Amino acid sequence: ITPKELKNMQEQYSFIKQFGVKKTLMCELIKRLEQQGKSKMEIQMELFSNEICKSTDVLTRHFRFYESNKDLIKWV
Repeated sequence: ITPKELKNMQEQYSFIKQFGVKKTLMCELIKRLEQQGKSKMEIQMELFSNEICKSTDVLTRHFRFYESNKDLIKWV
């Protein structure tokens, strides 16, 4: 393990401890889709159509949380 990988793991563990696994996984998924070049609308449509989020309210909450914390998700 390189020092960078170790730092990334520590950041990820800290995020999980602070916010929980579910929010962490959602943020990681949204970040990966964003890195693939998808727009906010495309990401929301994909999460909804694949039934990752089953209601628009939940989808909106997850996306707001991601947008306010995306700078903390450096390990993806």
